[in-house]
Amino acid sequence: VSISNFVSYFYYENDIFVFDAFKINAVVNEDGSMRIKETITVTFDQYYNGEFWRDIITSKNSNGEYKNKSSFDPSTFSMRIYEGEGNTLLYDSTTNYKDSHVRKVGYSWNRDTDAYGELIEFEGYSTDGVCAYSYVPAHLYPTRIYEFEYTLDGFVTCYNDVAEINNNFFDPVETTLITNIEVNITLPNISDSNSVELFTHKAITNSEFVSNDGVVSYKIDKIYPGDAIESRVLFPRESIIIPNSNNVINKNGYDYLINEEDKIAKADYFYQEYGNIVAIVVTVILLVIFAYAIFSAYKKYDKEYKASFEGDYYRELPAEYPPAVMGYLVNFQDVSRNDLTATLMDLIRKGYIEVDYNGQSLTDKDANYTLIYKNTLDQNGLAKYEVYTLEWFFNVIGGGKTTLTLDEIESYAKNMNKAEKYKLCNQKWNTLVKAEGKNKKFFEKTGIAIKSSYGLIVLIILAIGGLGLLFGYGDGKYILSLPYLSALIVSVSAIGISYLFSIIKRTKEANEEYVKWMAFKKFLTDFGNMEDYPIPALTIWEHYLVYATSFGIADLVNKQLKMKYSDKELMESPAYRTTYFNYYMNRRMGRIYVHADTSYQKFVSQRNSGSSGRSSFGGGSSFGGGGGGARGR
Repeated sequence: VSISNFVSYFYYENDIFVFDAFKINAVVNEDGSMRIKETITVTFDQYYNGEFWRDIITSKNSNGEYKNKSSFDPSTFSMRIYEGEGNTLLYDSTTNYKDSHVRKVGYSWNRDTDAYGELIEFEGYSTDGVCAYSYVPAHLYPTRIYEFEYTLDGFVTCYNDVAEINNNFFDPVETTLITNIEVNITLPNISDSNSVELFTHKAITNSEFVSNDGVVSYKIDKIYPGDAIESRVLFPRESIIIPNSNNVINKNGYDYLINEEDKIAKADYFYQEYGNIVAIVVTVILLVIFAYAIFSAYKKYDKEYKASFEGDYYRELPAEYPPAVMGYLVNFQDVSRNDLTATLMDLIRKGYIEVDYNGQSLTDKDANYTLIYKNTLDQNGLAKYEVYTLEWFFNVIGGGKTTLTLDEIESYAKNMNKAEKYKLCNQKWNTLVKAEGKNKKFFEKTGIAIKSSYGLIVLIILAIGGLGLLFGYGDGKYILSLPYLSALIVSVSAIGISYLFSIIKRTKEANEEYVKWMAFKKFLTDFGNMEDYPIPALTIWEHYLVYATSFGIADLVNKQLKMKYSDKELMESPAYRTTYFNYYMNRRMGRIYVHADTSYQKFVSQRNSGSSGRSSFGGGSSFGGGGGGARGR
């Protein structure tokens, strides 16, 4: 987020269009109204439609006087559209001429709709305004020139000692790239440039000039995000001969207005000179506090207890619970496919399922063994998820039979119409395993860290970052580093909150068992290379292999058995046939899982669909309002 803010701050190009030039000629009349002509050169991205909304601010700074308002007269408005060179007229509202390539035009004051049938509306905030809309396909005329003309009545505010103009010509919250801005305001009845004072806000002007005949001019090379084409002009009161009474404030205003400009200038100076330094220092301090809070939370709530067992290997089972419960402990409450395969093999080992090899070879990768459900055995000693494993495979997949072949399981998994049922059974099995693991109380209560003082610190840092972002879109726009420094703080603190919410810690007893299980796994991984280490009897490996399956190392263990025992020992041992079958089942079940996933994805893809939307931007002002931007689609 912070990187994207940083990049956008320097490129800030709307992905729909850019303004290549923006020229404003405004003429103030003796009655306090202002006639405005805008000439905007716009270049569109040809992959977009080419629709264009121009939001025009019709209000001004009232200086706290509720009657001191300006108004827009639709009868004075005109819009012309030319192709990029300005030679070919595409649309003229004054003559109702419209080229065949102009798909649609409309205006908010007429309650017109756009090309999608949506009402054309001004999208500023805290200000009044109108909107003009046009749709010319971008691929036909990627660059075009717009001319807008309109009159705002009551735009000049008259005090006893001075007349004032304070307005935004263009004030977006998130702007497109705008270059080559030129503003000319012609005042009435001016004969001395010293009687006129110009103050520009927000945007950085490269020239300001007042001529003796009353033309106020300023130029801006480039608009930065959040900037506005905003100015305050003070000039002699007697220039406005017949003002509207609503726009006359019967008191002196010069000192008040100069004081307001002094406040703006001081704030702008502080932001430009010291704002970046303050923002960087505050960011560093907050990041240090954040690091302290997260590290302290880790030590107190996330760092595992130190185990008393410190050996490299553990050659016996550390506990007697089944492999899926062991997986729940080892994998931080997660349940994997390996745990299901291990549970099936453990039920075979316990005698609840018998295997009929049908005289087939153990080395045949496509052997179709038959699983026989011994449903007469007492199941009181089984966990709920183990009982459900038998129900799932023999009642759901097997249709209530006591026999089930591996081919039947695989065929069921391949069937797209049965994919959702398989998925639901799998989810229920996972839930039952987690419930069994939860009963063991392996883990301390989760969510404690976020409720601690460290969580409060991180939340406060997040709030400060959020306020920094808001301030960067308000009075802090001159602090060029503020948007991406604030985004950095927000991003880092959001990650910190996610971490604090996700903390899971084993109890002291559970961590002791976890360390032993890891040492047992290491023993299973390395025993083939141990020269002078007593190896358990072959019959024990039938039990060990179900845990190796849950660990995901069954293939490795089976290969190492061949390294430690002779072919004669292996072939003469009934236990080896079982261990080899476990190895085979692990590989066959892996294939079945792939078929089940594939079937389910096909099932979901046939059921889903998508949608689309529109992007826009506009609004934002330092004189108390917002709005007056442009939008595209």
